[in-house]
Amino acid sequence: MNETMENKMMNENVNEMNNGMFDLANTMPHCPVVLVLDTSHSMWGQGLTDMMASLKAFYKTIADIQFLNAQVDIAAVSMGDNLCMLEAFTPLHSSDLPNRSIRPKGDTPVGAALELAMEALQAQIGRYQAAGITFVTPNLILLSDGRSTDDFQSVAEHIRSSVESGKLICRAVALGKDADMEALSSIVGRDHVMIPNFGGMRQTFAQIGQIVSQTYEEEAQEVITEQTIPVNRHKGTEYLLDGSNILHWGASRSGISLKHLLIITDHLKTTGQPFQVFFDATAPHILKKHAPQELEIYENLLKDDSNHFCQVPAGTRADDFLLLQADANKDALILTQDLFRDHVDKYPWLKTERRIIPGMVMNNVIFFPEISLQISISAPEKETVNSL
Repeated sequence: MNETMENKMMNENVNEMNNGMFDLANTMPHCPVVLVLDTSHSMWGQGLTDMMASLKAFYKTIADIQFLNAQVDIAAVSMGDNLCMLEAFTPLHSSDLPNRSIRPKGDTPVGAALELAMEALQAQIGRYQAAGITFVTPNLILLSDGRSTDDFQSVAEHIRSSVESGKLICRAVALGKDADMEALSSIVGRDHVMIPNFGGMRQTFAQIGQIVSQTYEEEAQEVITEQTIPVNRHKGTEYLLDGSNILHWGASRSGISLKHLLIITDHLKTTGQPFQVFFDATAPHILKKHAPQELEIYENLLKDDSNHFCQVPAGTRADDFLLLQADANKDALILTQDLFRDHVDKYPWLKTERRIIPGMVMNNVIFFPEISLQISISAPEKETVNSL
């Protein structure tokens, strides 16, 4: 690694881990979310303006707080005379729904819109299953005043049954001061109807985005835990940590920091595993810029624990030292999100042997799915679920 990678690292990591060599993105369950939006004539003017602003707040909230490799798929149903799929299921980062031009028209067929939404969800689940993709509980979000121009009792019973059985999470945002609360409650349940404060639809949608993200992260943790199979590694396995890379784990949420690296190394010390951490010479400059309060900690690590923590000389790369060590010890595992593409010719085992172990930070836990390791961020020595 070098200093020019600093601002691009997170995006590059995402792209790298989707090229088939790493499977963090592939092991991550998907979260299907379908929005049922009132696009009837009553939404003309300020109503449409508020709805589009609210959609942007919903998207931004999820984008801001989602974890690396999160797989949120969004679809939307237009609920008006223009009843249709406004957008088929699309990854959140590719969706253009908040920028769509919507023309409100006609009445409000709540029943038909909900049926279309449920059909779309079922079809998406079928696609997941056919492709062998895991998924968490689907979300259905209804934006309506509950005053329907068609009968929705049958689909409402289906939705309530799905919610009660844990197959669906459903919420409604009540539109207007005259919203039919009984009707909305009959669809999603009284506890799941959200009533915006005056002019607060945007804030309500942001709150829903936060709830969706948190629920997804909690369920994703359970799914990953269930589907990972521990690698059979002996007690003395040496772990080589790409320190400059790990500094950036969780950067989109909490910033560049030594925090996650030290939690990992504390766990390795506690379990008696040999390890070495390699930093580029640029590491202190990066910390001085992004986490100046940690610079002294970093310097003390190099001075007081040189057997475990190493900064390579200026003009060289930590990758070279780390991979040389890994090549000498065929049983060593590398903890990083890097691919070392420019080293494959020299070290062909980078492509043929699964010795690179990618990790990620999710729901206050550091995960290494390939070795079935979870370390709590709050108390690693007490909350470790599986040992190396």
